[in-house]
Amino acid sequence: MRIFLPGGFLHENRGDAALLEGLLGLLQTRWPDVHATLTSFNPVADGDIYGARVLPMIVPPNSLIQRAMGKAVAILPALASVQSTVHVVMFITTIGYLRIWASILPRHPRIARVLAWSSLWANAQEILRADRVIGVPGGYLNAYRWTDTYWLYHLPVVYLADYLNKPVDLSPCTIGPFSGVNRTIARFSLRHVNQIFLREELSLDMLRDIAVSLRHQPIVSFDVAFVHARDHLTQPAAAAFPSHTLGVSIRQHNFPGSTSIAQARRQYLSAHVDAIQRLLDYDPLAKVVITAQTKEDEAISYQLEEAIGRPRVEVRLDLDTPDQLIGHYQDMRLLLGTRMHANILAMCVDTPVVAVSYDPKTRGVMRSLDLEDRVLEIDDLSALSHRLIDCWETAPMDRQLVHARVSRARQMLISAIEVM
Repeated sequence: MRIFLPGGFLHENRGDAALLEGLLGLLQTRWPDVHATLTSFNPVADGDIYGARVLPMIVPPNSLIQRAMGKAVAILPALASVQSTVHVVMFITTIGYLRIWASILPRHPRIARVLAWSSLWANAQEILRADRVIGVPGGYLNAYRWTDTYWLYHLPVVYLADYLNKPVDLSPCTIGPFSGVNRTIARFSLRHVNQIFLREELSLDMLRDIAVSLRHQPIVSFDVAFVHARDHLTQPAAAAFPSHTLGVSIRQHNFPGSTSIAQARRQYLSAHVDAIQRLLDYDPLAKVVITAQTKEDEAISYQLEEAIGRPRVEVRLDLDTPDQLIGHYQDMRLLLGTRMHANILAMCVDTPVVAVSYDPKTRGVMRSLDLEDRVLEIDDLSALSHRLIDCWETAPMDRQLVHARVSRARQMLISAIEVM
C-alpha cells in the first residue's frame, strides 16, 4: 500500500510533528505494509527525522524570492498587500498551468517531463504511484485577513491530484475562517477534494459560511494527535496527584483586526505574568516550567520568564519530539497552553489544561471534548488569574475527567481512520 501524504509543515513545529507521527502510526496499524511519502517545507531535514521519503511542495514557500518578500514585509508591513497579491497571482497562474500540464502528461510524457520543474515532476510521479492520496493540512487552511495567503501553497497538490484523476481525502483538520479573495479560492478549491475529515464541529460552520459544494458530507472526528494517548489508556487516572508544577506553552500572536498589535501583545503577556505570579503566591510549593514548542516561541517564553521575575520559573528548549513533550507534560499538575497541540499532548497523559484560544480550532477541539469551560479567548484574558487558580485546585480530580474524554476522542479518531 503506497500512500502520499502532502501538506505537512515542519517537524520543528512540534504540533505538526505530533499530528503527522500520529497519522503515520494509525495508517501503519491499518495497513502494516504501508509505504508513505510526505511533503514538507524542509524535506531534507524532515526526511532524516521521519525515516520516510519527503518531497518539496510543488511551489516551495521558502524559495529565495519568497524569503526576500517576507523580509521586505517584516521591514515595511505596508508591503503585505503587495506580497499577498503576488501570492494570489502566482496561485492562479500555477493552477492554470497544472491543468494544461496534467492533460499533456498521459499523452506526451516526454514533453511533460521537459515542461515540469523538479518538484512538480516528483509530486506528480508520487501521485500516480500512490494507492491513496491523503492531505495533512492540520490547521493551515484559513485566512483571517485577506493578506493571509500562505495557505495557498498547500493547494496546488490537491488540484494536481484531481487533474490526474486521483481522489484526495483530507485527514482531520480545521477549515476556515476565510477573508476577502480567500473565500472564493476556498470555495472553488475544496470542490476538488473527495472527502474531508474535520477535527471539530466549528469547521462545519465555516464550510457553510463559504457555501462550498462538496462531493461528500464531511466527517467530524478529532485531531490526529489524540492517538498519542494509546500507551496510557490502560492506566487508571490518579485521584490524587502530588505535582505542584505548572506547565506553560505560550506563543507569539499577531492579533488580526487589532488597532494596536503592540498594545494587544503587551496585554496578552501581562495577563500571563499576573496570573502566574498570583498562582505562585497562592501555592508556595508551585513552580513553573515554560516550554517553547517551536523556534518562534523561544523569544516570548524568555520574555515571560523575565517578566515573572521569580526563582521558581524556568524555560525548557530541549524537548525536540512529541514523545519528549508527552513525557514532560505527564509530570505537570496543570498546563496553561496557547499552543493547541501542547494542550492536546498534555491531555493525552491526563494533565488538565487551561486553554488560551488564539484560533477557533482551540475552542472547537475543547468543545468536542466537553471541556469548553476551560477555554479563554486570547483577546480577553481578564479572568485568567481566577480560572488558573480554580483549575489548579481541581486539577488532581480533573485527571479522571480528562482521561475519559481523551479515551473517547481516540476511539472516534480510530473509527474515522478506518473509513478513510
